[in-house]
Amino acid sequence: MSSCFDESRTQFSFGEKLASGGEGVVWRLQSTSEYLVKIYHPNKKASAEKLKALRSKSAALKNCAMMPISLAFMDRNLQSHIGIFIPYAAGHDIHQLYGPRSRLQYFPSATFKFLVRAACNLAAAFEEIHDQGIIIGDVNEQNIKVLNDATVRIIDCDSFQITYNSRTFASNVGTPLWTAPELHGKDLNGLVRSRNHDQFGLAQLIFLLLFAGRYPFAGIPRTNHHLQPEEAIRQHAFAFAPESLKLPLAPPPGCPRLDVLPANLQKAFLRSFMSDSIRENARPAAGEWRRLLAELENELVACQRNSNHHFWKGAQFCPWCSVAKEVGIDYFPPSNPTFSVREPSTSSNHRIIPGPNPFTQTIPQPVTGLNPSPLPPEPSGWVKGIKILFSSKSWQHGWLKPHLDQLRSTVQSSESIILKLQSDQRSVISTYHSEFGALASKLKSMFEDLNQPSNVMQREMAAYAKIRMESELSTFLRKFFIRGSSIAQIGPARRATLISFGIETAAEITKISLRRAELPTNARDSLLEWRKSCEARFKFDPKRAMSPSQIDEVKMLTSKTMDKIRIEAAANELKINTLTNEAARRLRELDVEIRRVALRRDQANLDVDNVLRVLKG
Repeated sequence: MSSCFDESRTQFSFGEKLASGGEGVVWRLQSTSEYLVKIYHPNKKASAEKLKALRSKSAALKNCAMMPISLAFMDRNLQSHIGIFIPYAAGHDIHQLYGPRSRLQYFPSATFKFLVRAACNLAAAFEEIHDQGIIIGDVNEQNIKVLNDATVRIIDCDSFQITYNSRTFASNVGTPLWTAPELHGKDLNGLVRSRNHDQFGLAQLIFLLLFAGRYPFAGIPRTNHHLQPEEAIRQHAFAFAPESLKLPLAPPPGCPRLDVLPANLQKAFLRSFMSDSIRENARPAAGEWRRLLAELENELVACQRNSNHHFWKGAQFCPWCSVAKEVGIDYFPPSNPTFSVREPSTSSNHRIIPGPNPFTQTIPQPVTGLNPSPLPPEPSGWVKGIKILFSSKSWQHGWLKPHLDQLRSTVQSSESIILKLQSDQRSVISTYHSEFGALASKLKSMFEDLNQPSNVMQREMAAYAKIRMESELSTFLRKFFIRGSSIAQIGPARRATLISFGIETAAEITKISLRRAELPTNARDSLLEWRKSCEARFKFDPKRAMSPSQIDEVKMLTSKTMDKIRIEAAANELKINTLTNEAARRLRELDVEIRRVALRRDQANLDVDNVLRVLKG
């Protein structure tokens, strides 16, 4: 089949195949770009009566929903209904807006204010659809397009639930991650849904827009049991709920907390996700969301550090700066980051490194001009008589022997002390020369760099080549999105968990990041293998000329390095001066002590000679 007919019997030839899903195949048309045609699989054909009912709302909803505009037939006689004609919706999938990595690619200039406006427009679209008596039913991120002006278009409208001529045509499809908890486990075929069910999916989409793609039911378990998102939905385990509620999940790292929003918005999310939300009309209606988001938009302020960081004026601090500090990723980077490029200085920085101080150890010369110390007083009276009577030698020997021994001991101990002090001096001098040599060598290298900035730039260029390769690899891997890729062990629930932990592309897949997300081993291995297959397609050419911005960045790095070298050189010069002064101070202290001990030694030697003369005399 290569063509089909609309209800006016006009024939249209198929062009490019756009998408293929469980219900059918969507084709472009060769003669017009305004419309598409969806051809159903034989066993998935939608009711013609339902499609006509939906077509009757196309004019009223033309600004927000791509409603059917005509049935498609195989033959000009309109006997064989095979599909529908629908308006073409420009823009990108909504997940490409709220995903931080994909947003940089598809909406590079979008700020948080843009996301709030898109959320407000989304709520307005739901409000218009509900006002027409229609229930969307299969609310999910694949069915919503966002245009560059933040307006939205809802697609796949042929699955909507509509009541027409007292007959309700149900929406028979649904996605567990987007289905309200009270509908989990139920057969959706023929099930009549309410606005309250739609409002669960709407609240999730708004949350994802306001919280940088973080899924409200994916987080860090507070117990040993790790909840999959679908199970968390059934348990109403809203990961961002106040800790006082003691729910089993805590927020994942790298995302704002609920209290960065106004109290009314916080309550709206709790009303949408907590256990009371299953009561009919308990969740905020689309109109209420629209009003709350419009109020938030009017109360946004810009961060003083980054004008692309918008946040509620009542928040205590900029949540996006806080997230960037926590995980090192700026979700709303400056629009045009610039470098303050300063050419490396080529002025002469030549300086002379002084040689080391020629310190020497102290060798004390014999002290002259000393006078003998007085001898001990002679014994007198009967003591003297006894010493003379019983001494085996002269009585003088008995009188002076103890004094002589003490003097000789003083000489010996003084010599030992002088040797120890001289050893300390040699150690100070040796350490000084060793440390001086190391500092002088560093200083010489620094002076060479300061006198030849081109050498510094060459080193920075070589180092930048590695940074450049890693940067280009990271940029390359960010083109491979987990969402939309077929990866073993990774289904919708695990994709939601990964994205909530900041793992959106192959670039974020590491052993550490996967461990934080608490995926089973087989899923982690599968993701790492997928990243490896993506890496295998990367080719780096180090010979490729650098761009002007990259050259400017190298110049900036060179200037910063030169400034750092100047500071370190000045610090090293100060260290050398301090080292020399400290060695001189310590050697002076030792010199004074050596000379003091030498004086004591020489005095003791002189006194020994004097005693010996007396004994010989």
